Amino acid sequence: MARNYILGGMAGTQLQAGKPFLKRIVRTSSLQNATRDEDNFTCKLDSGKIILAEADNNGDPQPVKSPGWGDGELLMVEFPTTVRSVEVQVEDTTGTLGHIRAKVMLTAKEQNTNSNGADSEAAPLDNRNFIEIVKGDTATISSRTKVIFILINKYPTPNVLNDDGEVESPLATNSNQLSNKDGISLLITATLDHEPQSGAATAAKDPTTTVVNPDLSERKLQKIWGVGPGIG
Repeated sequence: MARNYILGGMAGTQLQAGKPFLKRIVRTSSLQNATRDEDNFTCKLDSGKIILAEADNNGDPQPVKSPGWGDGELLMVEFPTTVRSVEVQVEDTTGTLGHIRAKVMLTAKEQNTNSNGADSEAAPLDNRNFIEIVKGDTATISSRTKVIFILINKYPTPNVLNDDGEVESPLATNSNQLSNKDGISLLITATLDHEPQSGAATAAKDPTTTVVNPDLSERKLQKIWGVGPGIG
């Protein structure tokens, strides 16, 4: 049985080798309301929706500003297709008076996913469903997904636990340790799936999240993980 499966060829089983995905993301300034360019990775959550752009006073779309690295700047990396594995590396960080970390997650805090007609709100931070990395570290996720989230924070110490044995909290939003000289460089590498067009009868029941596009139109983000153990 196994030999017949293999002899069918990769094209016959839709197990093509996959295409590479390489992306460097650089963010500078850990201050609140720091402006971002139009790569539209920085996002925020509003009523469970993922917001990639906001309307200015004229109603024109503009990139989401950073809330500061005390609250945490959230990035959404959406791949052209689903991926079978993805790695996120902190290539470099700059700045003084603090330590910069990044959390890699499959869902975002307060992200609303709808599966089988039921809404669920993700809580990967409260449930600790993330991989936290610092300069020189790499987070690896070997699982199919269409999107990952990266949360950038700045902390007062390099320690995960404080002197009281509790998990260290990020800096306050108005901390004087936040600076426009802070920066982080992230490298995302992944293997993209060659997948057939979805036409399954169960497709309408798959988890979805509403995304507000850079032009302020809305669409459904599909082929994602819903709320669950180990995810968020």
